[in-house]
Amino acid sequence: MDRKARSLILICLEDSVLTNVMDQDTTKGLWQKLENMYLSKSLVKVMFRRKKLYNLRMHDGDSLAAHLDEFNTPVNQLLAMDVQLTESKKVVTLLCSLPDMWDNLIVAIGGGGLTQMS
Repeated sequence: MDRKARSLILICLEDSVLTNVMDQDTTKGLWQKLENMYLSKSLVKVMFRRKKLYNLRMHDGDSLAAHLDEFNTPVNQLLAMDVQLTESKKVVTLLCSLPDMWDNLIVAIGGGGLTQMS
């Protein structure tokens, strides 16, 4: 069972990642190595994920659903690294990432009691 699980994980990895984890003989070892590579809580990784989140911009004509998926990726990565993101900060960051044509919505939301965000 362990061999099957390990093989399934290895099939899903890109070649560049595969070369870094091939020395792991068990699924647990493989998973721990992947965690160390990608879920490291180093300051630099947190900074780059925050930068990706804060620089995210939706362009006119883009799908809102696709933008939300793109927005949630760095948010989930930061949460996995135990970085605290309050709901209000996520809302403000998301609203700031919308194009100018969404300004009326932002004003309407702001008029509905979203005025005390920090």
